[in-house]
Amino acid sequence: MLDFTPIGVDEPTNHRDLNAVIWLDDYLQKWKKTLLIVSHDQDFLNSTCEEILHLNDQKLDTYRGNYDTFKQLEVKKREQATKAWELEQRKIKQLKSSGVTKVHFFFGGGVPMG
Repeated sequence: MLDFTPIGVDEPTNHRDLNAVIWLDDYLQKWKKTLLIVSHDQDFLNSTCEEILHLNDQKLDTYRGNYDTFKQLEVKKREQATKAWELEQRKIKQLKSSGVTKVHFFFGGGVPMG
């Protein structure tokens, strides 16, 4: 991360005319320090952000790139988590059908310890 200056920008495009939004967008693109921007304006986020910090389930994840890149990577991450969960559920079902009644799992790996 770059040098942190505690500047927060909350919904910077709300209630602003187009010229003000364009000026702010241009100004923030040249800003060399870290900003905290809270906005629902995806075009604004795409043009001003190079790194996204995503708070989810009390965990902070970092994504390099603009907002569109973040959305693509977040979809992939959710798909991978779903696939891992489905695989783990299949393994549990197989173990149950083979008569195993007690199984211990490593966190995240879904590997039975016996």
